[in-house]
Amino acid sequence: MRDFQHRLPIDSSSMTRWRKRVSEAGAEQMLRETINAGLRMKAIRPAELQRINVDTIVQTKAIRFPTDARLYQRMRERLVKVSRAEGLTIKQSYDRVGRRLLMQSNRYAHARQMKRARACTRKLKTQLGRVMREIERQVESPSTKLSKLLETAHRIYAQQRHDKNKIYSVHEPDVQCIAKGKAGKPWPRCYPCR
Repeated sequence: MRDFQHRLPIDSSSMTRWRKRVSEAGAEQMLRETINAGLRMKAIRPAELQRINVDTIVQTKAIRFPTDARLYQRMRERLVKVSRAEGLTIKQSYDRVGRRLLMQSNRYAHARQMKRARACTRKLKTQLGRVMREIERQVESPSTKLSKLLETAHRIYAQQRHDKNKIYSVHEPDVQCIAKGKAGKPWPRCYPCR
């Protein structure tokens, strides 16, 4: 007999904690033992294990439009943070001004005042360019982390709406956009390229 319960049978984080305890090596061992048990029970044949199809899960990512104000703001923030961690002095980081411009841009776009929103986006793009040039003036041979960020920043700064191979996310620049999705949501979905 089944009884209705208002509580979940287990805590929602129990499986996550269990996966962390098992670790990758434990998961490999469990998979190996599952295959051996299937072979012992003759549920599968060794010939069926010659070729294995791997089904992967596609996970959506937090992305921005390629010429979005927030993309410029996040890139500038990351550049300033990494360059300061490496000992560079940034004269003007645009922390307060950039944050204010981003809020204004979002508010103007919400109010359908697109010319004002685009003006704020242009200013954020200009600030990104200024920070990039200041870092490049100070460092002749940047570290690998800073050089990767500068390369990503140059691509974000130069990209246009209809370009190929755009960057949609600062924290994961390898994300690619595919134009598939639900019919009710016509916007493209973006996934990591692997």
